[in-house]
Amino acid sequence: MAINAAVVFMYGLAFASSTLFDVLRRGRLCLGTLMFGVTWLFVLVPSPRADDGVFWLLAWIGIFLSLFFEPHSKCFRLGDKLNNQQSILWIIRGISMCVLFVMFLQVFEIINRFGGLSMALQRSRVDEYLSGGILRGSLLSGVVYAFFPFLFFYMGALFQERNRVQAISIYALIIFYLILKAETRLPIIFVFALPFYFMYFSMKPVSRVFWGGVGGTIGAVIFVAFVNFGAMVRSGVGKDLTWDEAFSLGRFTEQLGYRGWVFDLVSHFQNVSFDYCYQWFVAPLINFIPRAFWSEKPITSSSNRLHELVAGFEVGDGNYITTYTIFGEGYFQLGYLGVVLAPILLVILFRSTVFLVRNFPGNQVYLVWTLFRYIPFIRAELPIFAFLVLMVEVWLINFIARLRWM
Repeated sequence: MAINAAVVFMYGLAFASSTLFDVLRRGRLCLGTLMFGVTWLFVLVPSPRADDGVFWLLAWIGIFLSLFFEPHSKCFRLGDKLNNQQSILWIIRGISMCVLFVMFLQVFEIINRFGGLSMALQRSRVDEYLSGGILRGSLLSGVVYAFFPFLFFYMGALFQERNRVQAISIYALIIFYLILKAETRLPIIFVFALPFYFMYFSMKPVSRVFWGGVGGTIGAVIFVAFVNFGAMVRSGVGKDLTWDEAFSLGRFTEQLGYRGWVFDLVSHFQNVSFDYCYQWFVAPLINFIPRAFWSEKPITSSSNRLHELVAGFEVGDGNYITTYTIFGEGYFQLGYLGVVLAPILLVILFRSTVFLVRNFPGNQVYLVWTLFRYIPFIRAELPIFAFLVLMVEVWLINFIARLRWM
């Protein structure tokens, strides 16, 4: 069964309905709405090859069911009073200062290595990452990966304390760091969108509908241009981009070939056994073992594993990594049942995150950033390891905060 107009219409209708409910009643975006929107883009783009309509219909069902697992919190507002958790705030402040120092060291190293800021910005991040960078890490990068989220707690706490100058300064430093360091464009967009999200949901519902329509239209045009421009910048050829290429829908849709890729995935596993939840329950735990202590450590990312199994490439050989969406990862684990379960598990991870950080100061900014941060995972894999890292960090911070000498 191929995708037909009815399936595309179902995604569009679900996205529009869920968005209106979020805007008018919920007072915040829910993860299910974002999944409907992102997946609608996948099925909207025509596939030059065969595809699997049953797969995408089951993905729709999974997203719909995930709506019933959304967090009960009605909104994340900056106007809320700062939690009376000064011991936790001091720990977060200390972690944030260390992360900012490490970020400074990384920025200085990159600029020095490429002979100036201009050349550092024009370098090909893709070549760096794909030619071995996937399998090679550094201590500084590991520190930033593990503790970068705490900058958003600290920034949120500063806003709640009305210390806006420091909060905006940290916000600007994060954006500058990501512009220089990020391999993809989306992390920059998510951080840039944070203040607009809070401003938008502070409006009255009628104003949200109006400005949502205006902002959505303008934002869609800017998003297409940004994705096209970012793709060339990270490839090191951004200076050659023309206005026609910047706003080209053809260039934009070239990056959204998920229907064909998913068909390749389903076809591959017709004669190969599934993973049976190894990726969800075993691989994330293996991630805690540094490759320095286990030279033969297997690849733990499902995107990288499927890149080798289905696409037939070797990770680190310089080829672009093909991702198969969380639904494809679900199929990799449990067949069509996994397609339905994957979006539900993603929402459960987010709901668990809301519960974990409920007593942390400044958690509103962190939770909205996490909501946006989950968007790239929709097209790749479940962020189980990232959640486990957060869980360990939250436990350690709460443990330290309870010590009497704090």
